[in-house]
Amino acid sequence: MTDSTYKFCSVVDDGRLRVLKRVAYPLAQKGEPPVFQLRLTETQARKALVVLLALLAFQLAWTAKRTSITWDEDDHIYAGYMSLTHGDFGLNPEHPPLVKQLAAVPLLPMRLKIPPPQGREFKHEAFLGGQDFIFRNDAEVILFRARMAAAY
Repeated sequence: MTDSTYKFCSVVDDGRLRVLKRVAYPLAQKGEPPVFQLRLTETQARKALVVLLALLAFQLAWTAKRTSITWDEDDHIYAGYMSLTHGDFGLNPEHPPLVKQLAAVPLLPMRLKIPPPQGREFKHEAFLGGQDFIFRNDAEVILFRARMAAAY
């Protein structure tokens, strides 16, 4: 047998030193393809890719729809929406705006009620304004759209 037919398996502890045992593991007989080799045509591979991507999209959509809001998700969505529509980067400045703005892009065609600024410190303004922004509008639609945009 060649070295490629050996597999390192269990660790043996003899009290002083840990030693790897090398155990014979025949992959295939001479001239046969390896046991677990998967051969696909290009068409089969493309179909498999489409199926896997569809499963991923379904899983993302299902998770986005079924999970509850996190404690700062409204803050980030509100900050992204305000930076896109009003150029206000002062809400939630400790996080870069790219993902927040991407999450807010699908909200642009919606008619949303925007809470007026209350003159609070920026963290409180973003947190409390975000709650008003999400829950005075259709929270489920806003969250689903923002999550899907951020996921893709």
